Amino acid sequence: MKTRDLNFYTDPSHGWLEVKRSDLIALGIENQISRYSYEQGARVYLEEDNDMSRFMEAAAAAGWTIKTADFHNDAESFIRLLKGYQSTAASRQSIAAFYDNNPHLTLADLSRFTGKPVKELKKILMEQK
Repeated sequence: MKTRDLNFYTDPSHGWLEVKRSDLIALGIENQISRYSYEQGARVYLEEDNDMSRFMEAAAAAGWTIKTADFHNDAESFIRLLKGYQSTAASRQSIAAFYDNNPHLTLADLSRFTGKPVKELKKILMEQK
């Protein structure tokens, strides 16, 4: 049984649960999260209307215990400034499509653009062929 201590952020009009991307993968819901959630690195901020409920249901079904700490901001949340969520599979497809559509780019250029090492990019590009 796993226990997760998670942060729930709200602003005047919405809320998001901060989770690890690895937990979404472990629960088998990584590809079920909407574009209305956000991400930054290994952290995903699940929007409260659907994605958070999906996570909580999957966690309960897996026997996980979830504890939350609430953080409210009276101004617009920093989360709204983050990149919209994209599953790992969608992200890999986007990288491959971007590379295919920009033949002048080198793998080094793509690495600087995506922040991913060249070795990982080679693997992604081979998987997408």
